[in-house]
Order: sequence, then structure tokens, then C-alpha cells
Amino acid sequence: MNITNLPVAHTDERGTIRDVLLSGESPAQAASIISCVKGSWRGNHYHVHSTALVVILRGRFLATARCGSERSADVVEAGQMVEFEPGEAHRLEALVDSEFLMLRSGLPDGVTIAEDTAREEP
Repeated sequence: MNITNLPVAHTDERGTIRDVLLSGESPAQAASIISCVKGSWRGNHYHVHSTALVVILRGRFLATARCGSERSADVVEAGQMVEFEPGEAHRLEALVDSEFLMLRSGLPDGVTIAEDTAREEP
């Protein structure tokens, strides 16, 4: 699990812009906006082929991951992005009402998101 603080690319009286993916980086093949009520969780699975980039839009999550025997857990919040590599079991638990954007890349042709997802607790 890699956590990135998304830098502010621009700010003015209207607000801020944070770039998530820049030109030349892996293009996302799938994108979902997912909301979670406090105490709920998403995940308890891993992706066989794809990398998942999770951009925290609002709120705060406990992100838990396991790759082999290595386990990690961190609190992540709005303005941060978490990367889960293929084969890395993961789970996000909402510590408050929260929302995130999930971007997926690396899906082989003809493989659906459901086919790429295997249930396993981190």
C-alpha cells in the first residue's frame, strides 16, 4: 500500500486543483465514485491483474492492506491517494461519512472488474 499526499497544483480565490493522474501515467480503465457511511467498509478483496488508485474525496478511512505476510494499516483522508498493487488484499473502513474515487488500470482485454476481483481479508 502506497499513500500519496496529492500536491496542490494551483490555488486561487475559487479553490484548489489537485492533479491525480498526469500525462504519461497509466490511463485509468475504470472509475467509480463510492460513498460510505461511518462504520461501513469496502474491500476485503484483492485484484488479480489491476492496480487500484483510491483518491479520498471527503472524510477519513482506515486503510488496511496485506501482501503475502506483510500487513499495513494507516488512516487516510481527503487530499490523499492510496495505491493497491495487484494481489494486495485491501479494505477501507469509513471513520466518518466519506467518499472516494477509485481508478483501475491494468485490466487485460476481455477481463471484467468482477472477474479481476477475488475475496480475501487483508
